[in-house]
Amino acid sequence: LDWGIEEEKIVEVGAPQYAEWNKDRFQNSRRKMIKDFSVPANNKIIFLATQPFHTNERPDFLGTYLTPQFIEKSLLCMNKILSVYHDTYVIIKLHPGEKNAWFTHQTINTFEKNVQNRIHIVQNYEVPTLIGGSDVVLTFGSTLYYECLLLGKKVFIFDEPEKRHFKFMSPDFLNLDAPSEASKIIYEAL
Repeated sequence: LDWGIEEEKIVEVGAPQYAEWNKDRFQNSRRKMIKDFSVPANNKIIFLATQPFHTNERPDFLGTYLTPQFIEKSLLCMNKILSVYHDTYVIIKLHPGEKNAWFTHQTINTFEKNVQNRIHIVQNYEVPTLIGGSDVVLTFGSTLYYECLLLGKKVFIFDEPEKRHFKFMSPDFLNLDAPSEASKIIYEAL
């Protein structure tokens, strides 16, 4: 309800009896992430889970309908958040099938140094720890969207209004074509 979703659209799922167990697990995950990524304890953490994208240069690459422009828009949104909100860090978990990590690194290298220093890119890190230790989770269409919902974690899907790649997952989405608006929504959720 706090997010503006109509009450009749909300379906309670999960196992409430595990709420205390999840709380302890989330706190342990947060401590681990603060240590591993050198994040000040009172700062906010955004976890961005990526999906691989298709390039014509790499015929061996796992083909998806995502484009480099889609990934770039999401990274520019992270840049917008970090440029305005200096108490926030972003952990980007590359998809296991990602073969174009160079693109993410190349894009981030165009950001200001103080923004670059608050972005960490990981390939091999425990996803449950990332979910548990972050304040907000962002994704393009990963099934971890559903894991977050079941765990009661705040999660958003990035999408493009003209294409709606991930409408099958949720009618709601953060508009990549309006990074200022998306950035504000994300930060308010922190």
